[in-house]
Amino acid sequence: MTSNNYDNPKSTIHFTSGAGGSREAHSDLPTNPPPYIAFGYDEDYGIGTLNVINNTVVTWKFFQSSTGDLIDTFTVTKPAIN
Repeated sequence: MTSNNYDNPKSTIHFTSGAGGSREAHSDLPTNPPPYIAFGYDEDYGIGTLNVINNTVVTWKFFQSSTGDLIDTFTVTKPAIN
C-alpha cells in the first residue's frame, strides 16, 4: 500500500482504475514504472471507491476483489476557494 496523500497539489491528479476485469486476463505492469505512477497492481481484480468528504477533501480507496483487503488509499486536500 502506498498511502500517498496530496496536500494542495500544484497540478491535476489523475487516477485510473483498470482492475475491473477482462476475459483477456491482467496486463503486466513494467518492472520499473515511470515516476508519474504512484501505485500499480496487476495481481488481481479490484474495486475502488471515491469518497467526497467536503469541498476540499476527497479520499480514494482500492480494494482487492477476491479478499476485500484494502490495497491502496490516498487523500487529496485543497484549500477552500472563497
